[in-house]
Amino acid sequence: MKRMFTALFALAVFLFWMLVLPYHVLYQEEIQIFPYTWSHLRQCLAFPGGVASYLGEFFVQFFHVAWLGALSLAVLTALAQVQSWRVVRSVKADADNVWYPLSFIPAVCFWAFLCDAGNLVSALVAFLLVCETAVIVRKGKHGKLWVPAIALAYYLAGPMAFILVLVPLVDIFTSDPAKRAAKVLDAALAALACGLVAVLSTVVFTQYPVKSLLCGVEYSHIPGQYTASFWTSVISLPAVLLFSMLPGGERLRKKTRIYVLAAFSVVISLASYAYVRKHCSRDLERVYAYDYHAAHRQWDKIIAMAEKKTPRTPSEVICLNLALVMKGESGDRLFEFFQSGVPGLFPNYDTYVFLKFTGSEALYQAGLLNMALHYSFEAYQTFPGGRESARHIKRMAEVNMIKGTGDVAEKYLKVLSRTLFYGKWAKRYLQDQSLMLEDAVYSRLAGCRNSAPDIFDDMYDFPKQAILRSQVAKSGKADESYHYLLAYDLLDKDVESLASDIRLAKIEGPVPVLYQEALLVPWIASGGKADYDRDLVSDMVLSRAQAFAEDLQTGRVTSYMKARYGKTFWFYYGDK
Repeated sequence: MKRMFTALFALAVFLFWMLVLPYHVLYQEEIQIFPYTWSHLRQCLAFPGGVASYLGEFFVQFFHVAWLGALSLAVLTALAQVQSWRVVRSVKADADNVWYPLSFIPAVCFWAFLCDAGNLVSALVAFLLVCETAVIVRKGKHGKLWVPAIALAYYLAGPMAFILVLVPLVDIFTSDPAKRAAKVLDAALAALACGLVAVLSTVVFTQYPVKSLLCGVEYSHIPGQYTASFWTSVISLPAVLLFSMLPGGERLRKKTRIYVLAAFSVVISLASYAYVRKHCSRDLERVYAYDYHAAHRQWDKIIAMAEKKTPRTPSEVICLNLALVMKGESGDRLFEFFQSGVPGLFPNYDTYVFLKFTGSEALYQAGLLNMALHYSFEAYQTFPGGRESARHIKRMAEVNMIKGTGDVAEKYLKVLSRTLFYGKWAKRYLQDQSLMLEDAVYSRLAGCRNSAPDIFDDMYDFPKQAILRSQVAKSGKADESYHYLLAYDLLDKDVESLASDIRLAKIEGPVPVLYQEALLVPWIASGGKADYDRDLVSDMVLSRAQAFAEDLQTGRVTSYMKARYGKTFWFYYGDK
């Protein structure tokens, strides 16, 4: 029966990560890297909790595939439940089965803990290591083992090991009165061991803040940040241990015990559902989904998401505009969705780390290679905790190959060649970087290389527009860089620039509607007296411009104008 409950719990966790937060799983893998090298292992062994961190990264590498990541999390979370019950039974072998549902509480706490992408799987691995240490020591039945066990557990799992002190403490109340004095001594030694380990760690590992040494170096992406879900996870096992020491339902009839167990299970299940749901951010999942689709060039999926719910966050808007440009639809559909101006194309340089991920994708696809490299490098260097990222390393390798700086690209490719999921790709280009020209995207971007003196001046918006303009003038093609340039002009309300930029390349087929609308702005403003490019503007758009001008002159209310012209450039141009 217990195994069935554990299996059902694991299935629920698997389905949750697969169906509710799959992009949280994929995002975790993108911002970490697990190279199979001795140097990486030595690096992890150099701090307390490094073994748990190494094992956590090992599991996270499988998050590259959503179902593998969901399966890994399901197994680890189910193991947390199994280990919690083993610890309870190691302290009180005759623990009443009525308390069995309590063993799911630590697992649920870590489930909710990992809903925050800023928290690391290494914390859950550390918990499993600490539980196994407690079970092994209890089986040894020698109280003096707590001292070396706590020291070893601290090195393997970090300060999560300090919860071990509660096990010998609980032992005092479950042991025979004749052995109680010895148990008190064991608990005192365990407490002393915790104190000595804490003090020695601050002396030996001076490169880490005291707070991290006492609360965890590698439990969160952001050093020193410990959320409420973290502390709940830490105290969950001690709470379960203490609660399970209470008298159970030994005196109840068998049938009554079943009812009590069922009722208790329902209460725990409902409370767990509410707790996990509280920590489950669907809005953040949506942001990660946009970013993932952009990184993997899944433009149709981005547009489909936007059609269901208009994007509002900076990252979502950037991904949507990128997708519209790459699909060649930006000139017709840009204002069907919420727009935030030029930052909706390229984020400002002085932005937060995550937006640099998305910004780098947009700059890269627009052909602003050095800026894309700059954003990726800055995000790589400034990521909280100093963790390396497979995604950033790959981008820096790609840009350097495209730019022709093969020696620099080789350094990044060597790192990726020692990973499980990026190794094949990296080894291919390590053998011959010229193979990149066989890829349509790399080949297109190779034509965007630019050595102009303002290429590195990406602290302001103007150089982006200038570099895009020079790229289009050089290629003479109405490609992605061209549509990015005109989208820049539209969002910047720069109709003068658009009137000249639109002539830099010949558009195949009809001129997109938004470009035509922008060309008619001076004509509308002059009351139909200014000239316009008659060969670029269709009669249908001109007729609609006349209707817009008439409605504008008659003083139509904003709600009416938005309902009728809300998706036009004219409405965006006049919106304050």
